[in-house]
Amino acid sequence: MPIPSPGTYDVASQASLLAVKAKTDLIPAVSPRSQSQYFAASGTWTRPAGVTLVWVTLWGGGGGGGGGINGLAVGSGGGGGGSEAIYKKLVTVGADVVVTVGAAGAAGAGGAGNTDGGNGGVTSFGTVIAAAGNGGKKGTAALGGAGGAGGGLRGGAGGVQSAVDGGPGNTGAAGTDRIHVAGGCGAGSGMKSDNSNNGVASAGSNHLLFAGGASGALGLCPGGGGGGGHLAAGGVGGATDAAGIAAAANSGAGGGGGGRNSAGGAGGTGGCIVAWVAE
Repeated sequence: MPIPSPGTYDVASQASLLAVKAKTDLIPAVSPRSQSQYFAASGTWTRPAGVTLVWVTLWGGGGGGGGGINGLAVGSGGGGGGSEAIYKKLVTVGADVVVTVGAAGAAGAGGAGNTDGGNGGVTSFGTVIAAAGNGGKKGTAALGGAGGAGGGLRGGAGGVQSAVDGGPGNTGAAGTDRIHVAGGCGAGSGMKSDNSNNGVASAGSNHLLFAGGASGALGLCPGGGGGGGHLAAGGVGGATDAAGIAAAANSGAGGGGGGRNSAGGAGGTGGCIVAWVAE
């Protein structure tokens, strides 16, 4: 049985993966017999007769951005963290395999009852698991929300809270493993500002392939940017009194934090690619 290579992807996934193929040399030469299946949602991979080895690439769901609290000089939400991604892991298979695609982290609510962003869901191919990104924290009357940590052991910490009027929140650190397990990037934190001094939030930090989301536009209380994901950049933080932007579907990126009195953006769902060489 030859060792499989990822090969060509089906039409449904080809467009979304072009950027990945253009930015990385992780994909080996195409075999005439190579086949693949892209899972944008949970399902079951049906093992073709004679196939015992597959390449698996999978990434978890990104964390949602935290919500901003209401008021004048108050805290905005931190951006959600991007998920862990596992690239072309060789897996032995002897039967059909259940695939679970990680859910997107929920957007944090804005206003008086504002909430933290939700953590994303893990993606799995049998026992192979890619961790999710963590949700950004809500803003308070005194502090901007901290950013969500990136997924996995190599994921960076989220940006810290800020209590300095007009000062920036810190950007989360990126994961360090650039080939097999790339940790999702921590999101930039939101911050608070007083009535006379513009606030500045940070952008989310970069994933292996895509950048963190930008912070909200300069103003009283902008939200922090989401961490970069496997197939797209992190969500942009909300400007003052504006919601954070949701991350793209199946990107694994973090959602942007909400500006003052505004909701955060949801994280991006995960995904899975299974590739093999036909008998």
